[in-house]
Amino acid sequence: LPGQALQAPHLVECFAIWEARIVASALGKCEEPFSPTVARLDVELFSPSGVRHEVPGFYYQDFARSQDSAGHESLAPQGEPEWRVRFVPREAGEHKARFIWQYGDLTPKAVSYTHLRAH
Repeated sequence: LPGQALQAPHLVECFAIWEARIVASALGKCEEPFSPTVARLDVELFSPSGVRHEVPGFYYQDFARSQDSAGHESLAPQGEPEWRVRFVPREAGEHKARFIWQYGDLTPKAVSYTHLRAH
């Protein structure tokens, strides 16, 4: 993935939420990001003891809500859409993470690797 496309902390406390974010445009154009049969981002995490966890990602777009003087509400996208993954480590030590992207009928492919240390 290019430059700042992946944002993930490398240090997290045990039983705290670790969240990784990937800018959606870094993975290419996606017509139906909310349908897991069309597009999906999963993360394979390996704990220090070797236990494998498969964690599904989700598509995220932030919005700002506003209201005009007549009381009509509107939503406007804020920032770039992202894919996010959340994981709670239950074991202290080094965890390895592999991000796997699948779009349509294409074979899933690893798009990035990272690690996190739980303490």
